[in-house]
Amino acid sequence: SLGIQNDGTLAGPETRWGGIMQSFPEVNYDINYIDFWLMDPFVYDENISGELYINIGTISEDALRDNRHSDEATINLSWFDNDTTIWGLVQPEGIWVSQFSSNVQQDFGLDGFRNSYERFYFDEYLSIIQTMWSPEVYDKIFNDPSNDDYHPYLGDDYDEDPIYSSIIERYKKYNNNEGNTHHMILYPNIQWFRPSSHQPNKEDVDDNEILTTSNSYFEYRININANEMLVGLNYIENILENSMDLANGETDYIKWYHYRIPIEDYTSQFGNISLNDDFESIRIYLTNFQEPMVLRFATLELTEE
Repeated sequence: SLGIQNDGTLAGPETRWGGIMQSFPEVNYDINYIDFWLMDPFVYDENISGELYINIGTISEDALRDNRHSDEATINLSWFDNDTTIWGLVQPEGIWVSQFSSNVQQDFGLDGFRNSYERFYFDEYLSIIQTMWSPEVYDKIFNDPSNDDYHPYLGDDYDEDPIYSSIIERYKKYNNNEGNTHHMILYPNIQWFRPSSHQPNKEDVDDNEILTTSNSYFEYRININANEMLVGLNYIENILENSMDLANGETDYIKWYHYRIPIEDYTSQFGNISLNDDFESIRIYLTNFQEPMVLRFATLELTEE
């Protein structure tokens, strides 16, 4: 990446990536295709372009990339009982816990810190950005240095701010970890709290008490470019156009693209993997975009036929 500009925005955003990962449930059939319908991503801007990647196989669970298992439920509030990494607190190796011992005292996200401790632990980082950015930008980062605070999609604060009339803005913090289970962490006096999870957040995605740090997977690249959204290109099998009633009472016509990716038709291969292996997880990510991009999936299936 190329760092951050003085106004707090990314320098060279196309050098970053953002994605989501999920373990596979057990299936009683062979996975031969990745099949999904995608809404036209160029409804608002035909000039946006970038790449969508899909990985299937064995994918590292070590999201913080320190070869240590980060798990909210294993953190002991006494620092003397924890180890530290550049990311925050971790318990000594070999400890696996599946339930909170106290939601209020452990629901701090993967770094193991409430916001006040984040400011202390990452004070060098805060000192650097204080010299670079405007006070308004700095204050937002100071309030949550790890940028991991949870906010449900409801809230009087959201209702009073026009920016949250966008469903995308309302859900931007819904996947964050700190305070996503118990309201006393961030919202002790509210009535509208809706948790996103009742389980501790952890890097052990498949819950087998083993932190997978290796990678062996097939990768499928899809170019998100208005000039390449044609049947026969980028795994597109079909294109449909459908009328849609908009919130303003008008009707518009939206294209939907049907992608059908044969598992054997991968664009890259990483590690020691074969088509006969049992796939453990899937990762989908976007990169090489210079502007924000939202992809709306109607379906996403792993099929035999």
